[in-house]
Amino acid sequence: MSAQTGTLFLTGLHRQALGDARMHLISTVLVAGCAGLISRLRLDEWGVFSFGDVAGTLLSALGAAAVWLGLAVLISHFAGGAYRTYIAGVLTDTGLLYLVLEHDQHEALRPLTQRQTLTSFRLKPGQAGLSFSQRMLLFVKTYPACASSLGFHAYPQLWRWMARVMDYLLIALFATFAIVIYRSVEQALISIPPHLPLIKSLAWSLLALILMRATLGITRRVSLWLALVDVFIGEIDRGRAVLTGGM
Repeated sequence: MSAQTGTLFLTGLHRQALGDARMHLISTVLVAGCAGLISRLRLDEWGVFSFGDVAGTLLSALGAAAVWLGLAVLISHFAGGAYRTYIAGVLTDTGLLYLVLEHDQHEALRPLTQRQTLTSFRLKPGQAGLSFSQRMLLFVKTYPACASSLGFHAYPQLWRWMARVMDYLLIALFATFAIVIYRSVEQALISIPPHLPLIKSLAWSLLALILMRATLGITRRVSLWLALVDVFIGEIDRGRAVLTGGM
């Protein structure tokens, strides 16, 4: 690996990580805004949907987007910092990164080598192995399994538990929402009006949890990329090198 090639790959990985995080934030803010807009829909006695006054509709959309923006920034900041610091520690303190770079046949790298055989990479005649960028791209896909092979958790305990709790809550909320909708349809067939406040509360809670879980997932993924950059060439957006201070 040439220094220039490795540095270019890592700075590109850094840009892509930040770009993916920004794109996720923008898309989820739009989803929250659309949800706020839809929440203003009203059904009159003639069966016609309308949004009511324009000012109230826009305020609802902007309010939902602003609330989610603040929540998403908080999740990304605290979870991202925790993931990034923890992963950088796992990479360096356990020797995992050294094994990835130097020892293909180590038992801990079995997930990496198995994944390597399934890739579409084609080595050139006389080429001894994968390039640095190819090896890193494979590693980010197998990092949890490789860390587990060494007896370490891939991610910090608090955020692992938070992700698990969110998953259980999502299952419970989705089941509750489905039951409420089913019962509301049954009641509508016998001319009993549905309990709209309950349906709206469940829908908002379900949407918030989905967005939070998705944000936690993208934060975990990009934090692994950023931790690799931190370890190899320093924390670009923090100005502090961890392993080398330069390449």
